[in-house]
Amino acid sequence: AAAASWFRHKLFEPEGSHALEYLRGRGLTDQIIKDFMLGYAPDGWDHLATYMMGRGASERLLTAAGLVRPRNTGGGCYDFFRHRVMFPVIEVTGRVIAFGGRALDPEEKAKYINSPDTPVFRKGTTVYGLNLAREHIAHAKQVIVVEGYMDVIALAQAGIRNVVACLGTSTTEEHLKLLGRYADSIIFVYDADAAGMRAALRNIAVFESAGAAARLAVLPPGQDPDECVRSGGPDVFRQCLAEAMSFPEYEIKMAFAQYDMGDADGRMRAARSAVTSLLKVHDRARREELLDRVAARWAQGDLSRSEQLARVLRLELNRRFTAQRGQRRGRDSRYDRGHIMETLARSAGTWSPAWCDWRRGSSSRRCTSRRGPGRRPRG
Repeated sequence: AAAASWFRHKLFEPEGSHALEYLRGRGLTDQIIKDFMLGYAPDGWDHLATYMMGRGASERLLTAAGLVRPRNTGGGCYDFFRHRVMFPVIEVTGRVIAFGGRALDPEEKAKYINSPDTPVFRKGTTVYGLNLAREHIAHAKQVIVVEGYMDVIALAQAGIRNVVACLGTSTTEEHLKLLGRYADSIIFVYDADAAGMRAALRNIAVFESAGAAARLAVLPPGQDPDECVRSGGPDVFRQCLAEAMSFPEYEIKMAFAQYDMGDADGRMRAARSAVTSLLKVHDRARREELLDRVAARWAQGDLSRSEQLARVLRLELNRRFTAQRGQRRGRDSRYDRGHIMETLARSAGTWSPAWCDWRRGSSSRRCTSRRGPGRRPRG
């Protein structure tokens, strides 16, 4: 808390003018800067250490708090944060437990650094901004999770206050448990090309195990939430939230976009990918619900086709579960992979579902059979 107060004071002194100019240049008002207790760590090796030791803090205590590091030679210590905009990490109770620092030197390799884990701070169990967002989350029964400090602050300034961030680390079960105490729904927001998105899709089981419903909202390519609200306004961001879907559903959508759905082999490959995604959903009722939704979207309103596709996907799921359990079945054609995929290709006919156009931004395009309007494919 003493360090946070010192950083805030430095931000509004002449030596912090560069940092304050940076924040105002990002569109932040002085009020939002004060609400989030932003500050500035001066350039130099030991300004904070000198100040804190002058107030009676020991080098050992400052090191344990992650504020300084010991010098390799000659004894003494140096400040961990130097020439950076400072973001205090504050518990729900209002206690400052850590910091994030954004480099102001463009030559600095590490753009952002966070406090190391300490006796009072663990990245895997802490989220940024919960102290200010808690009441808004409880009111909305929904929490929005973004990747960066500036994303949280920019959205709060735009009037979207039920927002937190996971401090640049992978989302953990502890994060989900914490957020589930305050919300029934958790929406994770990513740029479609973000590393965080790829990491999340590799760990779908963690999100599926959450007590609250976890969904994924995808921003326009190349935009983070801060850029999204600044360029398009809060309504554009809210529209992205409205289109959020579960993580397995998004992964399946990507599979449909990846393959040529006008080709039988492409449909088979997409179906196999879809089943792989469904296998990550351990709750049976939820898996069945998602399977039906996938089949319905793929069939584009044709109930007969939707039922056929759902049946084929269930057969393939059963085959995979059987293989996982190491059980053997007789040569029952219902569980024969070739038969299943042949049925899938036949039931799909030559039509192309809307999902296949997703990457081209035309998911609302009506897809028709090559057999002509009003003609239903065989099977």
